[in-house]
Amino acid sequence: MDMKTMNDEKKSTVILLSGGIGSGKSAVRRILEGMGVPCYDADSAVKDFYQVPPERTATAFGAESRPERLGSGGSQKPFLLPEVESALGQEFRRADGQFDNKALAAVIFSDSGKLKTVENIVFPALFADFERWRKSSDMASVPDKALPAEAESVKGGSVGIPGLTAHVPVKPTKAPLSADVVVFESATALDKPDFPKVWDKCLWVDAPEEVRIERVMARDRCTREQVLSRLLLQSPLEAHRSEIDAIILNDCTLPELSSRVRSVLNCIMHPLNLCK
Repeated sequence: MDMKTMNDEKKSTVILLSGGIGSGKSAVRRILEGMGVPCYDADSAVKDFYQVPPERTATAFGAESRPERLGSGGSQKPFLLPEVESALGQEFRRADGQFDNKALAAVIFSDSGKLKTVENIVFPALFADFERWRKSSDMASVPDKALPAEAESVKGGSVGIPGLTAHVPVKPTKAPLSADVVVFESATALDKPDFPKVWDKCLWVDAPEEVRIERVMARDRCTREQVLSRLLLQSPLEAHRSEIDAIILNDCTLPELSSRVRSVLNCIMHPLNLCK
């Protein structure tokens, strides 16, 4: 089944959750999960594709990759490391046979051609894995289930809508949030032209630069200079504004962030309620 056919069969609305480093995407994702919205963490999924199963730590370099059966549901996740090693012509394993992330990063982030080679392997696998996950989420959902309709106005917050000249305060809506929505979280999807576009709407998480720097320094125990160098590698909000349906400003407490998330999700699912 090709990508177009799989996309045509979609029933749930897919929201891309993205944003720069330190913006607080994970906090927003956890809030959405708490609201009952199924969320797929693409960045973590890709990391899992490289992890060597215990029974395969001695697999020879260049061996053919095959799906690994994970979980009681019988889902399939690809093990891509042998295919990546074969394509690049070298091993990326530590002495214990496990995946060496730093070795692979050193190769692909210094050679755009090799990065493209790896992306051509990873992106189709990620698309297929997400589609399996999304379909299982659709089957697990209750048809008449709806998320709570407690759409609160955003205290001190706003949502940015492409095409409007200013941020418009979100108004509460009486309509319930749609239950047929899933979230695809990825920090890099908008930066990659060849990334399979699995989403229907895009939600961008943003925060003041200084707040982002402090968060990353505390989380990763790194220097300010190291954080700044990483920020330079990412495209800013302005580069993607035309692709973004709404923006959450994450510069507040978790309770207030929760209120903003709920209101923005209502705005995305029911845009006609925004200016009523």
